[in-house]
Amino acid sequence: HNAAIDELKDLCWLATGPRGRRILRRVLRESGINIMAASVGTTFHSNYGQMCFAEGARARGLNLLAKLTKALATRDLKLEHWPLLLTEKE
Repeated sequence: HNAAIDELKDLCWLATGPRGRRILRRVLRESGINIMAASVGTTFHSNYGQMCFAEGARARGLNLLAKLTKALATRDLKLEHWPLLLTEKE
């Protein structure tokens, strides 16, 4: 099995249930991405090391968001799960 396919299936599975969606929102929020407000925070920091760390976390979050969006486009993630990911009202 291809690891990328397994990862995509795992992300889609997470998005299908309330607990998984909370995990996805938390990971995105910790990377500076507020999916519910459609905003990406800045990584600027006066400490270069801290800024690099924050940028790495943001890159991870953007990668996750790109995979979820691609899963929507390929219909691996059903469209009805996307609005549920954008809200905490389960």
